[in-house]
Amino acid sequence: VPTIDAGEWKGVVAGRNLTLADLEAMPQDTFPAILDCTGGWYSEQEWTGVRLDRLIDPVSNRSFVAWSATGYARRFPIADLESTWLVTRLGGEPLSPGHGFPARIVAPARRGFWWVKWVTRIEPSPVPWWLQSPFPLT
Repeated sequence: VPTIDAGEWKGVVAGRNLTLADLEAMPQDTFPAILDCTGGWYSEQEWTGVRLDRLIDPVSNRSFVAWSATGYARRFPIADLESTWLVTRLGGEPLSPGHGFPARIVAPARRGFWWVKWVTRIEPSPVPWWLQSPFPLT
């Protein structure tokens, strides 16, 4: 679990540097979502964050990629912008380090390995989303 200082964190979203305060000052949604882990368990929780279609313009792009501080990344179809959030809160409280503090992806229609933790960057891309392994290789 990475140790990330909230005051030092900057997330780059579509070329914009955002601090945690910037992200939390944006219009937020609070919504229930089930985290369905490939390991066989699931949990329904209430998440709060910014829907990605408010941060990324889909024009001329086929996908977007979310990167973690750990180096992990997932590429999503551009159509998922409307159903994917960059969240900072779980159950009304800031994310814990184990849940991806300071920000993580919540993609309710996707399995848990798509829910990138410790997000450092999200960028639109002209590359199709399926040009990646269907499951993480590590």
